[in-house]
Amino acid sequence: MKFELKPTIVRAGVIGGVVAAVVSLVNLIPVLGCLLAPITVLVSFAVPIAVGAYAVMLGRQAGSPMGNLGQDAVDGGLAGIVAGVIAGIASFVIGLARAALQIGVDTSASGDPTRGAAALGIALIIGLCFGIVFILIFGGVFGAVGGAGYSVLKQSQSGAAAGGPPMSPPPPPPTA
Repeated sequence: MKFELKPTIVRAGVIGGVVAAVVSLVNLIPVLGCLLAPITVLVSFAVPIAVGAYAVMLGRQAGSPMGNLGQDAVDGGLAGIVAGVIAGIASFVIGLARAALQIGVDTSASGDPTRGAAALGIALIIGLCFGIVFILIFGGVFGAVGGAGYSVLKQSQSGAAAGGPPMSPPPPPPTA
């Protein structure tokens, strides 16, 4: 298995990262973010799986061989990590904007703006550290699941189409 960033992996990862960043931006809109919260959670699980499958699909179109499930899982995992890094950077920028807006709200109130800025800055840094680690693991694992799932799906489809053994239930046990 090779751990290399092929152009197909980077392309799938960038597309997935942009989709995840747009989903993060939706949460900034107060009423819309509240109404779409369940959908954004589902999309957060679906994006790495879709990115992994898309990376393997692009690899097949570019001529990579079929039948190497381990390499497909690695390619999908790498694409999920690329998408996670892009989504993490976008979330960090969105978090900075949200923190700046919160500091602006705190300064208009009767509070100490320095204390509010320090608390938000520390929370943002801690959230960033845990968030990036979580996003990398989450994106890699779910991307690998998507890549391996796509590979298995295509192998089962091509086996049945090429005259291979169809996927059927096992034969009944012999009777005495």
